[in-house]
Amino acid sequence: MSSSGTLDLANYSTVWDHNFASEPNLNGFNTVWGDVQVENGAAVITSTAASGWAQGGFMITPSGAAAGNGYGLYSITMSLSDNGAVEGPGGYACLWPSTNNWPGPELDLVEKQGADSGTNGYSTIHWAGADGSNQYSPTMFPSNIDVTQVHTYAMDWEPGRITLYIDGQEIYTTTQNVPSDYADGGQNEAFGAGEEPAWAASQQGSNSQNQVQVYDISYSAYTPGSGGGSSAGATVSSSTGGTGGTPGTSPIFVPNDGNSSYAATIDATTVVSDAAQKTTFLTGTSNTVWLGGGDGQTSVISGDLNGVVAASDGDTVWAGGSGETLFADGSRDALAAAGNNTSVVLSGTADSAALLGNAGKLWTATDGQKVSVAGTGNTVALGSSDNAVYDAGSGNTIVLTAAAQNNTTWDSILTNGDTIDLSQVLAAANWDGNAQDLSSYLSVADNAWGLELSVHANGGASSQTVLNIIGPNATIGLGALLQHAVV
Repeated sequence: MSSSGTLDLANYSTVWDHNFASEPNLNGFNTVWGDVQVENGAAVITSTAASGWAQGGFMITPSGAAAGNGYGLYSITMSLSDNGAVEGPGGYACLWPSTNNWPGPELDLVEKQGADSGTNGYSTIHWAGADGSNQYSPTMFPSNIDVTQVHTYAMDWEPGRITLYIDGQEIYTTTQNVPSDYADGGQNEAFGAGEEPAWAASQQGSNSQNQVQVYDISYSAYTPGSGGGSSAGATVSSSTGGTGGTPGTSPIFVPNDGNSSYAATIDATTVVSDAAQKTTFLTGTSNTVWLGGGDGQTSVISGDLNGVVAASDGDTVWAGGSGETLFADGSRDALAAAGNNTSVVLSGTADSAALLGNAGKLWTATDGQKVSVAGTGNTVALGSSDNAVYDAGSGNTIVLTAAAQNNTTWDSILTNGDTIDLSQVLAAANWDGNAQDLSSYLSVADNAWGLELSVHANGGASSQTVLNIIGPNATIGLGALLQHAVV
């Protein structure tokens, strides 16, 4: 934030920026609903009385706690209007909980109250109360802000503080009810905009339609003193072995110039690549690599504490350092982490990942992922269905979440000191916590290929298979299997 009450973009590094005049599409916003059209330099979201005030909007897909983005500056240039008539309630721009569970940390940049004028906009912080109820704290905008006109709303979300700006001027700042992002033990947020007028149909008056026009939407990481917060980027060399930029020059945009590779030795910098089939070599520390609109890219990072987001399809990421975070949001992405203390999230489709170091963490958010583990003390959380875990290491933990079904691993997990964490699937089945009752909630069946572990909801007859263990050493009973499990 800025002490002067104005927004200083020098403290931020652009991670992604979608301007609908230069990019007349919704690429990158994989969750779209209702009437959304890109026309005349804007994404136009429309809800009409004839449709019953149907919802509409677009956002980054909220596919798990690590999806979306964490701390930083969220900016959107937009207007709420319906071609001359007064806009009723319904239009909004918000940061939606990335787990898609509500009530939760929903941060609204702009909404509108009532239909009498355009000068009753407000911003709201939502959170879940102790009883799970929706709790919220709104802040009304100054009366000179007409939300039916074009304004830029920017929310700076930092650890323990949220600050809202309109057209670069601070509107409010608060330290109350500020959520934590995924890296700090909470969850990230999915940025988007929409229309939801049905909840206030009686306030729509004679309006026949409500509209939201979005002209630009962006996310920037908070990097104090980095400079270069605009989307202009630094001028860099695209030749292999080039030095790229220097610390404090951020962000760097990999040129789409037909060259096959780009190399940089830099620190604490955001590297953005939208060029298809581009290879990025990064040897510095604490960098962020964003593989955006171009498919089939390769990113090789050999330093420490770097982060890679593979948001397009068919990308390959190789991380040789330690303490890195890799996130795959596209399809058919491949991630390999050779260092220690690395976090990997697979949120796309048909992705694959390998943890080759120690003390890493890997989480699958969608179905059909393939995971290889070669190190020691790693944690693999299976959050969906039909995933496969190949464990050639030792002392690793396989976590079956409440959504786990039909996942597969090999009998090596029974011989190499691995642990199967069943606590989440048992909690979902409402296990009473009595170890003597476990056989009412868990069962194993021997098959020609190995063992099938099932969980029985509420101790009843209905069940779901959560794990298949393949191999001759897997043909053991429930009691023996529980010797390898945490409940």
